[in-house]
This record gives sequence, C-alpha cells and structure tokens, in this order.
Amino acid sequence: MGKNREFCALILAAGKGTRMKSDMAKVLHVLEGKPLLHYSLKVAREAGATKIVVVVGHQSDKVQEGSEAFVR
Repeated sequence: MGKNREFCALILAAGKGTRMKSDMAKVLHVLEGKPLLHYSLKVAREAGATKIVVVVGHQSDKVQEGSEAFVR
C-alpha cells in the first residue's frame, strides 16, 4: 500500500444539458467566470492524475476548446 501509483482520471463530458434548459453542453456552462469543465480538470490535476481522459459527445469541438488550457 505504500507504493506511489499513477492513476488516470476519466471525466464524462458528453451531456447535452437538456435538464438545464439549454442547447449548450453541460460542462460549458459557466460558474464563477469559468466553465464547469475547468473545475473537473483542476480537481483531477490537484489529485495527482498523471493522465486525464475527457469523454465528449455533444458539442465535442467546443468542449475540446474549453479543455485546451489544461493540456500539457
């Protein structure tokens, strides 16, 4: 148990946001000036994820643009 282990974070970001009454992808909605995706990526990094995989669907091009600031 004392060994350092690498781990991969998996972020599910394919939601349409229909229950939010919006055509925008759920993870692109803004909270405190930043898209929700920002917070998921930030937490994954802070937790020490060595690899982050974002599963996209609806508006995948825009979700990808929103995650580019976190690409190493």
